[in-house]
Amino acid sequence: MMDNAHFYGCNAWEWKSSPDLYEVLNWFKKQKDPYSVWLVPVADGEPYEIRMYAPQVEGSQLLGTWKKDKPYQSN
Repeated sequence: MMDNAHFYGCNAWEWKSSPDLYEVLNWFKKQKDPYSVWLVPVADGEPYEIRMYAPQVEGSQLLGTWKKDKPYQSN
């Protein structure tokens, strides 16, 4: 993983960030609510704004939204 990027995951109640994608995914698989994960092109720990659950960093990429370990689609 690049030193200047990390993964940011969140749901309606909590968030987690790490340079290790599997750490973020495994943490959210234990939660009951759907969650989304982004690749954020800044080092973990650097401050940035979050708006409507999404990182406000140019170049951030939404990797997906899941519930447990399955893709999530709201009805």
